[in-house]
Amino acid sequence: MNNKEIGKLGEDFTVEFLSSRGFIVLERNYKVSFGEIDIIARKGDILIFVEVKTRRNLDFGMPVESVSFEKQNRIKKIAEIYVKNKQLRFKEIRFDIMSIILSPKGEVLNWEYLPNAF
Repeated sequence: MNNKEIGKLGEDFTVEFLSSRGFIVLERNYKVSFGEIDIIARKGDILIFVEVKTRRNLDFGMPVESVSFEKQNRIKKIAEIYVKNKQLRFKEIRFDIMSIILSPKGEVLNWEYLPNAF
C-alpha cells in the first residue's frame, strides 16, 4: 500500500465519520497552486476545514504531530482563498484534524478527531 492509498483510506474514513455526525462534505482535496485541503465540510453555520493524517505505524510519531505550524498557516491561506472564491459567509470557520492509525491491512486501528485543532 503506497502513501496515496493510505491517504485515501484515511480520507474515506473521515468523510464517513463526518457524514454520520451530520456534517455535509462540500469538497475533497481542494487544490490551489501551493497546497490542498483534504476535506471541507459544513455543519449548520460552521465551515470546517479538515486535515487528515493517516499512518500505518508510529515510527515517526502520532499523525497529528506532522501538522506543523507552517502547514497550519498554509491551510489557513487556502481556506481564505476558498471562502473568497465561493463567496461564502459562515458564523464560524474551524480547522480540525483527523489522526488515524491503520493496520498493515489498511484497517483503522485507532483514530482521534480534534475539532478546533488550530
